[in-house]
Amino acid sequence: MKRFTNFLSWYRASIATVCGLGAVYLSDYFSSRFRQGISLFLVLVLIVIVFRVLEGTLEWAVNTFPDVRRLIFGRDFIEGWWFNVVLDKDPSVILFGALIHIEYNDNQFKMSGDGFTAVGVKRATMHSLSSVYSDSCLRYSYELMALSSETTRLVGYGENQFDRGDSVPHSYSGYFFDGFNNLVRVEGERITDRQITNQFHQLEKRVEAVKTHIQKYQKRGYTVVGSHMA
Repeated sequence: MKRFTNFLSWYRASIATVCGLGAVYLSDYFSSRFRQGISLFLVLVLIVIVFRVLEGTLEWAVNTFPDVRRLIFGRDFIEGWWFNVVLDKDPSVILFGALIHIEYNDNQFKMSGDGFTAVGVKRATMHSLSSVYSDSCLRYSYELMALSSETTRLVGYGENQFDRGDSVPHSYSGYFFDGFNNLVRVEGERITDRQITNQFHQLEKRVEAVKTHIQKYQKRGYTVVGSHMA
């Protein structure tokens, strides 16, 4: 994330400048009260403490407040809820839908979500294991638990290419390799209605949202697998 990297460089340079100016003042202050060795030691200790506190404050703010991240990331702010459709080899056919949540934590974007059939039956749950974001593309490894008569664990790799406009991305297209090394294509749309996303802690609300979005794709001419059966 070039924008975030540039901001960190600017912030650290600003801290270094402030600490440098502070060192000059503290050096004059302590030199009139202590021997030179003690004065230098006190200045170094205080400057290191101030630098660490300011750097830690930024890290805490970035990891705690989404609005801070939105300001820093700008057009690369991809956090939030996304509706995802998994496409068949025929890109006009939808295999199932999913709700994906993206959140920045521990210096990377983390994905998690659930997959549902067209009639709202939960078929899978996934989370990313690691990710790298650059040039509007999120590259990630993931673990998926397929839910059927027996739970199956799959591990794979995927990429989502986000749109770039004058504001934050509102859609993406991409693919992932499933546990059998098959390439599967996906499309995603950002969900911006907070009245809807605030209720996603309830499974029935997530199911309702998926079914609604799948119906929108049907109206666009997509065919949905299993739309008439559970």
